[in-house]
Amino acid sequence: MSTELRIARGDQLWHLLTRLNGGHPECAEVDMEAFFPDRAPDVSEIRQAKAVCARCEISEACREFAVRTHQVGIWGGTTGRDRKEIRRARRMGETGVEEAA
Repeated sequence: MSTELRIARGDQLWHLLTRLNGGHPECAEVDMEAFFPDRAPDVSEIRQAKAVCARCEISEACREFAVRTHQVGIWGGTTGRDRKEIRRARRMGETGVEEAA
């Protein structure tokens, strides 16, 4: 992700999250690279970003936004893969069909 795009996403994230529940996003206090890396992050980097989200008072709203809008990066303590699983589980629950093991 280019620096310009990362800055734009950071600004969008800040505006979105400061309007949700009147909260203050913890991620606004750290480098956005942790949440929108240029390359595939390693496990320790993902853990660090998720730890920031775990302390955040509005991470649930952030996660829900990202699930619904298919965002890229770490949002509300979830990766894109985590959110894909959430959407899949919701679809399975809504249809009443369980996936075979």
